[in-house]
Amino acid sequence: MLTAHDVFRVPTALTLTVAVLAASCQRPFLADDPLLSPDADARFRTIEAMALEDRSRTPPVTPDAAQATTPEESATAENEKPSLSIRIEDVRSDALANNLLLEVQIIDPAIAGAVLDEEEAKFEAAFFARVEAQRREVNGPLAPPLDATTSRLEPGIRIPLRGGGEARVSLPVEFRDVDPLGAPSIDATDSGVRFSFSQPLLRDAGVGVNTASIQVARFNDRREEARSKLTAIRVLANAEKAYWELYAATREVEILHDRYESTLEQLAQARRLVVGGVVAEIEIVRAQAGVARRLESVIFAETRRRLAETDLKRIVNRPDLPLESVTVLVPQTEPRPRGLDLDPRAIAALAITNRMELLELEIQLAIDAVNVEVARNAELPVFALDFDYSFKGTGDSFSDSTSKLADNDLADWVVGATIDIPLGNHAARARFRQAVLRRTRTLATRALRELAIRQEVSDALDQLEQDWQRVLAARRETILVGRNFEAERRQFQAGVRTSTEVLEAADFLAEARTREVRALADYQVSMVNLAFATGTVLGQSRIHWPAFAAAAREDPAQD
Repeated sequence: MLTAHDVFRVPTALTLTVAVLAASCQRPFLADDPLLSPDADARFRTIEAMALEDRSRTPPVTPDAAQATTPEESATAENEKPSLSIRIEDVRSDALANNLLLEVQIIDPAIAGAVLDEEEAKFEAAFFARVEAQRREVNGPLAPPLDATTSRLEPGIRIPLRGGGEARVSLPVEFRDVDPLGAPSIDATDSGVRFSFSQPLLRDAGVGVNTASIQVARFNDRREEARSKLTAIRVLANAEKAYWELYAATREVEILHDRYESTLEQLAQARRLVVGGVVAEIEIVRAQAGVARRLESVIFAETRRRLAETDLKRIVNRPDLPLESVTVLVPQTEPRPRGLDLDPRAIAALAITNRMELLELEIQLAIDAVNVEVARNAELPVFALDFDYSFKGTGDSFSDSTSKLADNDLADWVVGATIDIPLGNHAARARFRQAVLRRTRTLATRALRELAIRQEVSDALDQLEQDWQRVLAARRETILVGRNFEAERRQFQAGVRTSTEVLEAADFLAEARTREVRALADYQVSMVNLAFATGTVLGQSRIHWPAFAAAAREDPAQD
């Protein structure tokens, strides 16, 4: 019958060989990944060519053939596409809900939270067990023949302590089988209880130094939350600026399209006046040239509008508005320019309070302070106390030995100390100086960042005031140029002015209206930039960031 002692008689070399072979037979991770297969070599080593003519959905046409489309049809083609009205409130909510940059960023707080959980678990108790088998054979001439087998098992609990020490409680069991040749065999079992405790008194001693990594992980968790909040503010600011860019581009298209329609009316009026003999026939040619030139400006403006529209679609990332969709976004929220009298000191103080960059530096200063204390503790010598106490019972069997534990006849304890004093201790002192210098650098960086933020706020205020003055000037210009255009058109009808002069007046009016729209949009963007400089967002409602970041903290293994 195979016994436990027979199992331990397996040669040690054979056991180690089996263990090594079992470990070496494991397959590498992702061994069958298609990216590592020979079939994927072409993706890394071959540059494909593309003939655009072959990918055209309709047969390619030449410029001469394309003249079959009239200018009027080209200018009004965009009106046939589906449209969707959008407000600035919709842009904000969609950006927070769908923006991919924000979706990527909120993963970092989840990672930092997992790191914090890992650090907090460093003081969890652990079960341990040690199994050992020993065989001794004596066949020499100086001692009697002997064949002894000893098997040991020691399960227990290891408890790390926040003060730096460690406590252990275990139940050691030892089975002995001694077989003197020529004499009866001796079987004995020892079972006992063992308590051990180790505690450093200088280096690595104390709750502070042993929980420092947990404190750092908590600060890093906060720092990632601050970075995610900053990303949310940046996403909102970029979304609002993209909206106002689309607003300006859309209004510019409308203005230039109105000018194009006005040019067509000028051409029709020139034809009527030529028929009536009021003006020369050359006015028709001049008006036709003006139509062609104004059509080109409409095409350029529409391209800029589509680029701004695509940028806004990318930021809001709505499922029903892919980048390739032909849906035209129509801005509904109009600018609301207001002359403001803002206190630069109060705005700067608001920025110092709310800017996440300064909060991040405050967190770094706290981390540096923890690292300084840890480095100071590392300069101390090692001095630790060890205590070990155990008692056991001995019998012919396991039950017999455990029944004798209460007698406590076999008890022993050990008290010891460990001392380790570096000669010179230069490495620890150098690490302490590094920690102090890093904190000094962070202090200087904070002062520099604070000064930069104050300048950013001052520049944003100046830009806001400049754009307000631009709004006033552009509006005044639009009114005056509009009057001039009406006067030029009336004089053309009287035969005093030429088509060229009327078209130039129409150009001046369109440019003035465009500058006014651009000034209004730039004023709104300046307001967004000022809010971003103070670490806030425009609007009347707060945004509670944990509502957006909580989803990222869920266990990804459940997905």
